[in-house]
Amino acid sequence: MKAFLMDRRLTFLVKSPDSNKVGATLDQFIELSTVWAKKEDVKDSKRGQYLAAGEFVNMTFTIFTVRFNVDLIKAERCQCEGVEYQIVGIPSEIGRRQYLEIIAEKKQ
Repeated sequence: MKAFLMDRRLTFLVKSPDSNKVGATLDQFIELSTVWAKKEDVKDSKRGQYLAAGEFVNMTFTIFTVRFNVDLIKAERCQCEGVEYQIVGIPSEIGRRQYLEIIAEKKQ
């Protein structure tokens, strides 16, 4: 993949292990890493190529491609251009640890 295709900044977020004074777990996310990424919105005709048939029929997905980094696999959310996305499934490796392909859905 050519470097100029990775033209977006993508911030990966992980759930914070913090809890409040009562001991309840807080659903806060902290920044893990910010990297360059390629962004591709999945069109309806391609949706079946990336997801099992009938699973997420009415949702819009985005595919982010980033350079391989094993730490990014544990991320649960990502943020690009001020929009937060929920990572769907496990990122898939492209090549021999060259890139990661991440499928994400836009948070409502």
